[in-house]
Amino acid sequence: MEGGRSRTGRTLQPKPGMLSMTVQGYLRNPHRQIRLIPVYIGYEKVVEGRTYLGELRGKAKKGESILGLLKAAKTLKEHFGKVSLAFGDPIDLKKTLDQVAPCWHENYESSDKPKWLPTAVRALSHEVATGINNTATLNGANLCALGLLTAPSFTLESSNLSHFIHFSQKLHNQLRHKGDAPVNHQTSEHLIAEAEKLELITRLPHTYGDLLQLNEQQALLMTWYRNNILHLFALPSLVAFCFNQQNQYTRNQLHELLSTLYPFIHRELYLPWQGDDLHHQIDAIIHFFTEQKLLIDDGKYLVRVSPYQEQGTLLTLMARPIQPSLERGYLMVALLLHFGSGSFTTEALTTECQVLAQRLSILHGLNAPEYFHKPLFHQLAELLLSLDYLQSDEGGHLTFGSSLEWFSVQCRPLFDPALRHSIRLLTHQPKHAIKKQDD
Repeated sequence: MEGGRSRTGRTLQPKPGMLSMTVQGYLRNPHRQIRLIPVYIGYEKVVEGRTYLGELRGKAKKGESILGLLKAAKTLKEHFGKVSLAFGDPIDLKKTLDQVAPCWHENYESSDKPKWLPTAVRALSHEVATGINNTATLNGANLCALGLLTAPSFTLESSNLSHFIHFSQKLHNQLRHKGDAPVNHQTSEHLIAEAEKLELITRLPHTYGDLLQLNEQQALLMTWYRNNILHLFALPSLVAFCFNQQNQYTRNQLHELLSTLYPFIHRELYLPWQGDDLHHQIDAIIHFFTEQKLLIDDGKYLVRVSPYQEQGTLLTLMARPIQPSLERGYLMVALLLHFGSGSFTTEALTTECQVLAQRLSILHGLNAPEYFHKPLFHQLAELLLSLDYLQSDEGGHLTFGSSLEWFSVQCRPLFDPALRHSIRLLTHQPKHAIKKQDD
């Protein structure tokens, strides 16, 4: 579907060719029933991890060769854990076409390429990618990655990591991510032991309790595994993120804020909820957080517990996985607002955002190459256009009005003041000289 293997561990934007041919083939013989089956394949450890990270940092993809195959013989003796295979709900092609292009069966000639075809293929590809994500499985590698990559210095006490994994499993198993995701009943101790056996994490024995840590190389590799399941925890993480700098909200205030933020992770991570389904899922997450005493519902406000309490620490950790996605959006909006309407084409904007994000990641010690992955910024620019925060003029320059400023005002209080200050400095003094292009 993606036209190649993901170098970041995320589901990539699907390529339209195969689906387009499938739809056109169906149009020639619409009496057949065609269903697409989303298939998820998950790994506890991949052979190509270091190669992927090198390519993310700009290294050229290494070609296959007989010599490379012989060199790989030693690697294949290592322990790589288990492979998970899961199948999502079948997608009925006719049903999707009926929803996207109700007149699809009228006046079709086999030599034609219907005008509605690109729209239908985009909708179908999003449905397939979402179906694949819905069936993602949890394992020791991705759960340890989710916990340790959110911790300062990538280090947690063994008991704290075990508690976080147990909480994440319970959250996942109870909410079930649209009902398709397989349940995981392994103990947190077993999952941690498996990650240690795969040499993905390091245990530091200590008199007052062992510490579990990622060294620099492990931290880089573990971003791939965390991204395998980031979408499963994206909405709970977004709810928790809203309480990073704010202690309380009314339920209506929280729903309104989440409705503003959600589109920025919905498309990037192929999340399944829209409309009323989204608000039902948010309410389910709020109920779970209050049940687990991360939030307190006093009848008027939802209040976070103290970050210095054990449950408050869990809420802080749960908020961090989604933070980089939101920071990228805030960086792009800040850059646009500083230079003004019409200052960038889409290509110039995504290039400049990539450069600034790379610098920001160094300044804040974010050891994750995907943080400044250019396709994510391109996808973000397209999203801002589709939501009408941006418009494109005849010359291809991006223009905007007061709605973008409103969005920035809504988001600003959510981010740490030190990060906001760094972004403001970067956008006011960019490394590249930006000038308005006339052609």
